[in-house]
Amino acid sequence: MRLRNWKQLVIFVALPAMAAYAPAQEAPALTTPARVSAPAAPMVSLGALAMPFMIPPMTGQPFTLTEKVTTVKQAADGTTFTSLQEIVKYRDSEGRTRQTTKMIGANGSPRIIQDAIEDPVGHQYIVLNPAMQTATVNHSNPPKEPSAPRPISDEQRAAQAEKIKAFHAANGDFIHETLAGKQIAGVYAVGERVTHIVPAGKEGNDREFKVIMETWMSPDLKIQLYQSMQDPRIGTMTHEVTDLSRADPDPSIFQVPAGYKVKDIAPRPVNPQ
Repeated sequence: MRLRNWKQLVIFVALPAMAAYAPAQEAPALTTPARVSAPAAPMVSLGALAMPFMIPPMTGQPFTLTEKVTTVKQAADGTTFTSLQEIVKYRDSEGRTRQTTKMIGANGSPRIIQDAIEDPVGHQYIVLNPAMQTATVNHSNPPKEPSAPRPISDEQRAAQAEKIKAFHAANGDFIHETLAGKQIAGVYAVGERVTHIVPAGKEGNDREFKVIMETWMSPDLKIQLYQSMQDPRIGTMTHEVTDLSRADPDPSIFQVPAGYKVKDIAPRPVNPQ
C-alpha cells in the first residue's frame, strides 16, 4: 500500500506539469506574466525531498539520461548546506523504464537510495535493493479499457470555480509565464515559470514571500529536462539533465540482476463486474 500511495503522489505532482506542455515545433514566445485562475499542482511543498518525476511509459521514444539534483540551504548565521543526488533514467522503445537514484556523500562517494523498474508490457513494478541483493516484483493486472468521460454540468463547473476562488483566498496568487524554447542536453525544451505569492500571515510570515518554480519539458520525450525551485523556507533545489542519449538502452537494464533473491507479489483480485 505504501508503494501504491507513493506512486500516486508522484503522479499527482508530475502529470499536471507535463500536461501543460503540448507538442510544439517552434519555440513559444515569451509572454507577459498573467495571474491565473487555477492553482498550480507543481507547487505542492515537498520540503527538501528530491521527488523525481515519474517517467511516462510511452513507446517509440527511448532514451538514457543523467540528472543532477542540487539542494542548497542557508542557515540564519550564513552557513550554507549543499546536498547532491544523481538520477539515471532509462526508457526503451517498448515503454519499459528504470530509474536509479544515488545520494552523493560529502566525500563524493555515491550511495543508491532508490532503484526501480517499471514494465508496462509484463505488468510489473520491480523494486531493487542492491545492498541486500533482493528484488520485489509487484505484479499488476492488465489495464482496463478507458471509459468515456462523463459530461460536466454547469453546476459542477460553478462548484469548481468556487473551490478555485477559495483556494486563492487561502493560499495566495499563482502567476504563470511561458518561456521561449531552448535546447537542453541536445533536446528541444519548452519552459514555464510559476510564481506563488504567499500572503502575509499564511505561515506565520510577517510579510508576503514568493516561491518560484521554473520547469522545462521535452514535448517529444514527455520528460522534464530542467527544474528549479526557490523557496525561502527550504532553500533552492535544481534538477538538471546533463547527458542524454536517444538510443535504445541495453535490454538487460530492465531485468532483475543475476544472483538477486526475488520476492513476487501477486496482483489484487479483479472485482467481478
